[in-house]
Amino acid sequence: MAGILESGIMDNIEGEFIIKDNGKLTTYNRIGDIPDEFDHLIKFKPKFIEPPHTLTDHMHMMQHGTYLNELMKREKK
Repeated sequence: MAGILESGIMDNIEGEFIIKDNGKLTTYNRIGDIPDEFDHLIKFKPKFIEPPHTLTDHMHMMQHGTYLNELMKREKK
């Protein structure tokens, strides 16, 4: 998993991602655009690859939970 995170694949995931920081909601369309630190992750909705899916597609989609956890680590406690 570390290889996927280090290789920048996570940064290129597109979808709808909403964070709250300093009382303001901001929507991002790419994980790589989300700041390194924010108050709360409000919405995590990555785009899914259109079928038919290859084995590689499935491997990438299986990492969405890992990406969610990585974003949650950026939340200020």
